[in-house]
Amino acid sequence: MLVGFLLLLPGLVLEPADTVAASRARCLACHATSDLTVADATLGTRKLSAVGAEVAAPWNAHSQLACTDCHANVAGPSAHGMVETEQPDPSGELEAALAKRCSKTRLAVLRACRGCHETEWKLYERSIHADSLVSGRDPGLAIGPAPTCVDCHGSHGIRYATDKLADTNLLNIPSTCARCHEAQGVLGTYQGSVHGQKQQLTGLDATVCVAVCTSCHSAHDILSPKDPDSTLALGTNRIRTCERCHPGANERFSRSFTHQDPSADPMIHWAELTHIAMTGLVAACMLLFMGSEAVRVIVCLVRRREPIRPAVSGGPAQYRRWSKVVRLQHILLVTSFATLSATGIPLMFPKAVTARFVIAAFGGVSSAALIHRIAAVGLMTAATFHITWVLACIRRGARWSPMIPCLKDVYDSVAMLKYSWGFANERPRMGRYAPPEKFEYWAAACGSVVMTVTGLLLWFPELGARVVGGSGIRLAQLMHGHEGILAVLVILIIHVCWVHFMPGFWPMSLVWLTGRIKRDAMEEYHAGEKHEIDTEAATEETEEPTAATAPAADGGDGDSDGDDAGGDASGGEACP
Repeated sequence: MLVGFLLLLPGLVLEPADTVAASRARCLACHATSDLTVADATLGTRKLSAVGAEVAAPWNAHSQLACTDCHANVAGPSAHGMVETEQPDPSGELEAALAKRCSKTRLAVLRACRGCHETEWKLYERSIHADSLVSGRDPGLAIGPAPTCVDCHGSHGIRYATDKLADTNLLNIPSTCARCHEAQGVLGTYQGSVHGQKQQLTGLDATVCVAVCTSCHSAHDILSPKDPDSTLALGTNRIRTCERCHPGANERFSRSFTHQDPSADPMIHWAELTHIAMTGLVAACMLLFMGSEAVRVIVCLVRRREPIRPAVSGGPAQYRRWSKVVRLQHILLVTSFATLSATGIPLMFPKAVTARFVIAAFGGVSSAALIHRIAAVGLMTAATFHITWVLACIRRGARWSPMIPCLKDVYDSVAMLKYSWGFANERPRMGRYAPPEKFEYWAAACGSVVMTVTGLLLWFPELGARVVGGSGIRLAQLMHGHEGILAVLVILIIHVCWVHFMPGFWPMSLVWLTGRIKRDAMEEYHAGEKHEIDTEAATEETEEPTAATAPAADGGDGDSDGDDAGGDASGGEACP
């Protein structure tokens, strides 16, 4: 007896698996064919094919189930004559309603899933999706009828939600929901939000740490926002939903994101149009100036002429423009701005391959966000340091005027264009700061204010919403992004071209490292200032005039730091 039992035991253990495999093999003998279809009176021609590799794959959540565990209504062994058994009487109001309005296929799907997933069924039973099926009301979805289980989870290739390739994984939830809801415009508004931008930049090897559709709308028991039981019902429910990720959320903050088209808000609409127009105008003007200068240089090189006029003899070989304290400010500004741009601009173009590559290089979305905030602190530190330094310089008697725009800048701008176009023989004799430099300085100053204010609102949105409301947070996001793009354009077109690529500086100005500018470059771009320095030096009959108290605006701070050694000349008493 014992020996017989031991011999029989392996068969008893293996029998269920063998039964599943045998049952699946019988079904796949026909259904693994890619072109197997059947005519359905309700749905028309239906495809009945199933991929055998997917059905039995280890990642398939139903790989241990036989086909008939779900297709329980199929009976008969005939390969070509399977018939559907009569459906049992509906066991509930929902099923009774579905039996009247749904096709047999969709009802069979719901009943098959309910057999194992009773908890999810009860949640789905009260959802807006089930309500649309029961009422027969057109939900306005791209696919027509409201979805059932297989529309989101799939049918024969159902993956676990933790699988990065699953339609129900957090990485893929937006695209899954978009199959039905894209026509309603909700996907676009989500992707334009901070949540959507970060979600699109999250790689397959990372964990999604931002809200997706199901984070707010729930998964199976999705209710209309107008339903008082909905997770998005205005008031306590919506606040609780926001508090899951944003502790301290309040009523005003809960209104900071909606699927409403941003253009429907007049304030946001006109702010966006203004930023777009301003960005286009500024870019056009900058390209006009820099493009004209580039053409002039190319023409000079083709004609084998020097693109920069020779410096007038006399005077020191180099002139000092930046002291150590100014160079320190510049390095802090450049480092923080470059980091902010690299970690922030990709959010504006999350679908770009380069954006995903850059964010991945910073260690992912979460790491990039942390680095961005550290750089923001650096920018605010640089701005505070600069303002304090300027006020101290003015208090010590340094002149502010070289950085203030004046009517002469207009004349100099016109004269610069004439010179670039060949209508003038020489460049205007500009002072310490040319019009492009003044524009860049004030653009950086104003942009820093805008970026700081809007950045703080986005950094602490729960607190910011108490002050500016939900619309204010949306406006802050819009302005922060557009201002960042404008700042990058200004730096790339004006600063890089005018400061580094111009003849006399190519391939890079070394002022930010040495604090000095060569005599020929001084004569070409700051002839007015050079004349003042040389005249003052000749009048005082000193070997090296020094600034008395304060640095020039990008220039000396009056300290004896050794920057003037070697026959340099100071830029005088000026302060930006």
